Amino acid sequence: MSEGAEQRVYLKGSEHVLKLNDSIYYSSWIDYLHNLLLHNFFFPDTAYELLGFTEENQMLYAVVKQPFVSITQETDLSKVIEFLEANGFINN
Repeated sequence: MSEGAEQRVYLKGSEHVLKLNDSIYYSSWIDYLHNLLLHNFFFPDTAYELLGFTEENQMLYAVVKQPFVSITQETDLSKVIEFLEANGFINN
């Protein structure tokens, strides 16, 4: 479906996506796994399921499954900021 610097995204049926992430934005795999746990705590509707790991071209990737979410409206960034601040996050 899509590919960026952080991960590759593949559609799996009509209800899930698979994502391959090489932890490029994390200082360690532990940081990446902590990020998954935090995401699942704060955003349970789009929780990740860690399926395992794969190697491609001598690069290790985490493989996660996530519910596919259809866009129903544009994101109001002010509401996102409000939500994050209410949960103790600071925008820097």
